[in-house]
Amino acid sequence: MNNYKIAKKVLAFNYHYDDYFKNNIEKYRISNDVSIDVTIDIQLCDAIDVSNKVPYLVQGNRKYYEYDHYKQLDVYTKDNKISTSIVHTEDYSHTTLKLAKSLNTKLPEQEYVLSGLVFMEYCIRQGIIPIHASAVLYQGEVILFSAPSQTGKSTHASLWETFIEGAKIMNDDKPLIITENHRFMITSAPFSGKRTINDNHVYPLKAIVFISQGNPMIHKLDLKDSLNFLLKNTLRPSDTSSWQNISSTLDQLIRTIPFYHLQADISKDSVYTVIDTVYKKNKTP
Repeated sequence: MNNYKIAKKVLAFNYHYDDYFKNNIEKYRISNDVSIDVTIDIQLCDAIDVSNKVPYLVQGNRKYYEYDHYKQLDVYTKDNKISTSIVHTEDYSHTTLKLAKSLNTKLPEQEYVLSGLVFMEYCIRQGIIPIHASAVLYQGEVILFSAPSQTGKSTHASLWETFIEGAKIMNDDKPLIITENHRFMITSAPFSGKRTINDNHVYPLKAIVFISQGNPMIHKLDLKDSLNFLLKNTLRPSDTSSWQNISSTLDQLIRTIPFYHLQADISKDSVYTVIDTVYKKNKTP
């Protein structure tokens, strides 16, 4: 198990497949001789034992268990065998993720996606906001382009690299919003979508832009709409205490950072519509 520093947190983590982690996670690697904040232990199993405890909740093929110091989620196949088991502390600071080798057809992808989800669950409980967005670095600051899958946020972010000198995608799926010296900043994690584009640095957050398809047009959002769009595109805490932990951060975020709604198509005009508005000066050639 190796140590990785992500969003100012030290993660002790072991992975088994290079498919998504090779040439990706190593940029976060640090010495093993440091204090650990969060641990994710991935185990590949021939079979996963069934708990002898009665689940407190059953939802479809999922059974939830609660013990004195940890919780457990087991995912069952149609043949009533456990394909995946996630055992974690209340704050997700220690998680054991078990994958049944014969029951998961895409083990490398499962390992990558589930370990990412576990880490994001930990982040949200630490006041770190994971957002579904493509992050574009421009002039030393980051603009987040957020939208539901298949809307075109990655396509729009790629247009910045095509048309704007110096613009660069620093995360293409799940950038992390953190605070540093009372400022909102953007950083990355190695759990960043299938293209695994991420930059292990910290940059100031300039603006958040929510995208829908249409002819290029942009307007600034009020506080109510900003919060509604934000909640639709961030990981939502599942328990009351986590909501209380993150709610003040979300409120401060929408009051500090400008939020916009952009109608965009696959054109240079969509890019310059953002630049002309966010930077308050006309840069259209």
